Amino acid sequence: SVNRGALRPLPRNVFSQNKVEQILFYPRVPKCGSGTFQKILTTLSLRNGFHFVGSPNYRRRMRTLEEQEELAKYLQRESDLHGSIGRTRHVFFINFKQFNLTKLTQVSLIRDPVQRFISVFHWRRVPHLAKFHFSFFLEHQEPDLMTTNNLTFKSWVVKDLETCILTNDIECSFRYGMLKESMVSYFCGQEAVCLQYGDPRAAKLAFNNIAKHFSLVGLMEQYENFLQRAEHLNPLFFKNGLKIYQDMASSGVV
Repeated sequence: SVNRGALRPLPRNVFSQNKVEQILFYPRVPKCGSGTFQKILTTLSLRNGFHFVGSPNYRRRMRTLEEQEELAKYLQRESDLHGSIGRTRHVFFINFKQFNLTKLTQVSLIRDPVQRFISVFHWRRVPHLAKFHFSFFLEHQEPDLMTTNNLTFKSWVVKDLETCILTNDIECSFRYGMLKESMVSYFCGQEAVCLQYGDPRAAKLAFNNIAKHFSLVGLMEQYENFLQRAEHLNPLFFKNGLKIYQDMASSGVV
């Protein structure tokens, strides 16, 4: 996982000097302000003249090499059709350069890992999303780490956070080497090690990918700083982004 100390250097940054490109790709990390950012991008696309489409696919974090290449081809086709484009996916890092997709810049947002864990726990149990998240949760657990026979949707959805932590429930456990998605996974990539919780190899891959492939990685807790830096770095996509966010905040939208 990423500890608090590891978060501090990111605002200064991981902000590389990559030139502005025609394709903006946002690999969304859940519960890190991504819904707000997608709303901002939707408004910016109308004001700044680029074509933006979000993605409803929440399940497919990892992709086969063929699927990665198909996504790269899709982005190129969309850019050929629309010019400058913005696209999002809930997906772990993909190195699009290996598919000769060089006119692309990636940006993302992260947050304090403890606060994200709390937010994810409650978000999974929002009534209209709970059944989806329960099935997703079951799909992504190691069989030897949980007893599925006694786990029902009813018992899972009413589980409270304090009990979950105190009983060392699998959902609230963070043991080294266990199969568990974390923020690191989203920057580590498509290798199996990226799902090994706490593995230093995953962290190393993540930081290397951020340095080489991301124009910007910001902190949700410093949203205005993130948008200010984004506008400075890439006005084609982000001009007036900070003002849009401030207007949304003042009207209670965020």
